[in-house]
Amino acid sequence: MTAALRTLRALMRDRTGGSALEFALVAMPFILVLLGAFEFSRMVFYKTMLSNATAAAARTLLLDSAATPDALKAYMSARIVNVDMNRLRVSFSDISDGGVTYRTVATEYDFDFIVSTLFDFAILLSTDTVVPLL
Repeated sequence: MTAALRTLRALMRDRTGGSALEFALVAMPFILVLLGAFEFSRMVFYKTMLSNATAAAARTLLLDSAATPDALKAYMSARIVNVDMNRLRVSFSDISDGGVTYRTVATEYDFDFIVSTLFDFAILLSTDTVVPLL
């Protein structure tokens, strides 16, 4: 019994594994923060890319007011990189105000996280642009 007690006391005084324990406690939250920052920056990048493509499609709509949502979706697909086009939805709606007709080009994209085991939901990124029909 005394030999076991001496071994236990020796282990309690031993400080050689302290750094490994501190790293184990700090590494997981640090990795989670890094993954969260990476996913958030990806989401902002996709939102900006979607917004720029919607504005470009609206400029195209100014030149050709008879453009269909499928034609604009094809036009946008050339300007959007690394996006699943099956998740992209383009829609139109017309509004008249004071004798002027405006068309709203609305786009929606279902954004999925890379680390889907941690975040088991999708975020809907949407943007719209209003252009007058001439």
